[in-house]
Amino acid sequence: MQTTSKTILIATILLALGCSPDVQTHDLPREQISSTRNVVTLATLPNGTFLENIAPFKQSQFLVTSYFDRKILRIDEQGQVSTFTVLEDYPVGIIVADERVYVSVHGSPFTSGPKTIQRNAITMLSFDGDVLQKQVSAAARFLNGLSSLPDGTILTADSLAGCLWSVDKETGELSLYASDPALKPHPSDTTFVPGANGIKVYGNTLFVSNSSRGEIIKRPLDSTVPFTRHALTGPIDDFVIDTEGVIYATSHGDRLHRISSTGHVTAHIDTGCNGCTAVAFSTDRRRLIVINQGNMFSDAAIAAQVLSISL
Repeated sequence: MQTTSKTILIATILLALGCSPDVQTHDLPREQISSTRNVVTLATLPNGTFLENIAPFKQSQFLVTSYFDRKILRIDEQGQVSTFTVLEDYPVGIIVADERVYVSVHGSPFTSGPKTIQRNAITMLSFDGDVLQKQVSAAARFLNGLSSLPDGTILTADSLAGCLWSVDKETGELSLYASDPALKPHPSDTTFVPGANGIKVYGNTLFVSNSSRGEIIKRPLDSTVPFTRHALTGPIDDFVIDTEGVIYATSHGDRLHRISSTGHVTAHIDTGCNGCTAVAFSTDRRRLIVINQGNMFSDAAIAAQVLSISL
């Protein structure tokens, strides 16, 4: 393998991991508090399974994107797993809205290097798993997380273009919602390391995780002011926000971050997340449902897991 190709492959793996080697984490609190949390493994999937994103569905069920399998799985809070649908593309972000399932997809997997940016799309599914519409975007470069605004607008992050797109709910077409240097990868990252990743709303504020910069940024809704830093987290992927403004964020590593409403970062659990990629609240909001990829890019690779972690 030529040096350039090898660099691209390593960078795409880092992209999938949601982190950059330039992110400094040694100054972050390392509170060992996992002993106070109850962690239950709800389900395991074969080694090499890359669980990427999760969305609440119905009847205490969740939909989970399984990237390399090109599947969307249905998982309940008792750990029962079934296949919701199989796609022709590689699913990334997912959200349930207006009796439909919206999925951001890649035509080629991130391990294919530059081919990944050549065909990104939004796929819309029925609650039976049937494809209703797929819209390829020529402008999108690396679609990632999805979220909805209070007015019903659906947004998707573009990890390489450094922007947020709004999604037409009927056609899947994308239009520019926000573009900001803070949404881009860190300037020192010259290859495929992601910027904007997860998106969430709390109150009148839009929050976005930037994996390359290792931070969560924010700005008021319905505003064009620049994004500002909410918290310096180190490696980060997707996240959720509770009713008090506390953020629980995955790290693509062992740690699950807890970020106070003022931006103070600690560990909700410091070990045991095994390459965690996304998180959702349980139906009763007393636990976190966390998915991972089983540390698949390390020497300590294990089965991918769906975890239930107490708050």
